[in-house]
Amino acid sequence: MNILNTDYILDGGTLVIKTDEGDYAIDNRIRSFTKGKLYFGYPQDNDENLISNPGDVIEKLTEAIKESQLEEQHKTKILNLIKKAS
Repeated sequence: MNILNTDYILDGGTLVIKTDEGDYAIDNRIRSFTKGKLYFGYPQDNDENLISNPGDVIEKLTEAIKESQLEEQHKTKILNLIKKAS
């Protein structure tokens, strides 16, 4: 897995991580009941794309972020959010 880029959505701060294997998001929507949860793609209201057992995905994302060209400060912030999603 390779990180293509990351972005924060103006819905309260949902983090979107774009990879060569697809987009992942850590929910931080305002009034969300699933804050901090990991999704494949942007969180849907019906939670259809919620990753219920995120262990393997979190491992892959963590390694990809550590190996990415992102700034160290940004890596640390993202890794902390991913750790909370586990």
